Amino acid sequence: MFIKLAEFEAEAKGCKGLAKVEVPFPMGGIKKEQAHQHLTAAFQQVVDGLLSPSTLDEYVTGSIGKFIEFESDNIDEINSYFVENDWTDGLPVIPPTVERVERMLAKTKRDPNEVIGLMPPFWRETTVENVAVNCVMAGCSPDYFELMLTTVEAMLDKDFNLYGVQTTTNPAGPMVIVNGPARKELGIHSGIGLFGPGWHANATIGRAVRLMLFNIGGARPGIGDMSTLGNPAKYTACIAEFEEESPWESLHVERGFAKDQSTVTVAATTAPYNVIHLGSNAEIYLDELTDVLLLTASNFLIFEMQPVIVISPVHAKMLSEKGYNKQKIREVLWKKARVDLDTFDAKTIEAIQAWKSNCIVDKNGKKVVYIAKNPEDIVIVHAGGYGEHSAVMGTFTRSKVTTRAIENSTHLNLKQAAEEVLRTFRPGFQTDGYDIIVTSAEEDKVTLELVLTPEACLDCIMPKDYLENVFSDGIEKKTKKSTKVTLNDPRQ
Repeated sequence: MFIKLAEFEAEAKGCKGLAKVEVPFPMGGIKKEQAHQHLTAAFQQVVDGLLSPSTLDEYVTGSIGKFIEFESDNIDEINSYFVENDWTDGLPVIPPTVERVERMLAKTKRDPNEVIGLMPPFWRETTVENVAVNCVMAGCSPDYFELMLTTVEAMLDKDFNLYGVQTTTNPAGPMVIVNGPARKELGIHSGIGLFGPGWHANATIGRAVRLMLFNIGGARPGIGDMSTLGNPAKYTACIAEFEEESPWESLHVERGFAKDQSTVTVAATTAPYNVIHLGSNAEIYLDELTDVLLLTASNFLIFEMQPVIVISPVHAKMLSEKGYNKQKIREVLWKKARVDLDTFDAKTIEAIQAWKSNCIVDKNGKKVVYIAKNPEDIVIVHAGGYGEHSAVMGTFTRSKVTTRAIENSTHLNLKQAAEEVLRTFRPGFQTDGYDIIVTSAEEDKVTLELVLTPEACLDCIMPKDYLENVFSDGIEKKTKKSTKVTLNDPRQ
């Protein structure tokens, strides 16, 4: 029996010196001088290890290579081998045989050797193929594969700060939130008990994320992953938004995507904190959510974050009937969820000033700490069963909630594809004082218009023909069709 394994296998424990580095201290709560001493000692360990003669055979158990051969298909033998080599999250895996991996890869047109990016903390190449390997091990259906590739792209976005999420002493880990038609197409659960257990798509998609963070990123407890306590949700965390009965816009529409697009949102969250409200008083309910956000010993106030609140249908109906949409809820919570800085001890005050200075303001001569930089940083998702429960999750500091479209599942039309390409470039446009909008899109032709503001930096805007080529290539990659792009340019 041959099992097809990812290229990262040879790297798993290959660097003797680096693999044996011990970090006997947390990175938070110590003085700079102490941190310097610890880091100097750790760095010397790395240097000594790298200069010491060693071979892969000395530190790696088992065979090395892209294929491993077992004499039988004994599942216990295979799983024992994976456990011995630290290739699992502690649970049994599905053997990633050649046949299974090829079935997964058949669900995408992307080259198996395509490098999606480098996954921290060991910065290994994340290829389409080794994503497939870990999806097989997690028990994913091949139908989930395009969603998984999109999830990886979202996690590797620099704004998500996966390096920080992987290596923090906090218990945060990536949670996947799915919106759009893919929820139904793939059977991703959004109703009663959505955090699990019992839902195959939710469980295996979330678990595939964790296996990739282990096997590609290299973060294991004590090596790379320095989470003090860990978190059961780090085994698997994947939900969908219950869009059908939501009284509000769905998360992906709020974030600029079309309703009929399918998206993946990743957030670096702690475990859900349950909030129960048995009455029908919207103001009291929001006060109760605020109480949770004001837990002074939690992530909520100490870190700059984008807290995620999952509001159940019962609570959402109550809020909607009292005139609350998502934005109004955010504004109320943001205004209320603040506390005087001097509430904390001196060491925590120092940490807050370092980690969330953007959220500290002067109010009547006193420094006040807000839960987030602005109301829009509070993420609201409508989901769950018909009980009087909601959930609040803290997030990791300096990790931004990130959303990506699932391209092959969204059936993007030409205009949607053009809008998606422009969205990627828009922050740069706005910095230089201009924008580009879609004015028409039909068959294989897209017309764009350059919109200038009085503050526009004309020297910063690329030539018309260059922009047309860039956007034509970008749209073609999304639609898999040749597209002619015309830019109406007022500079000419």
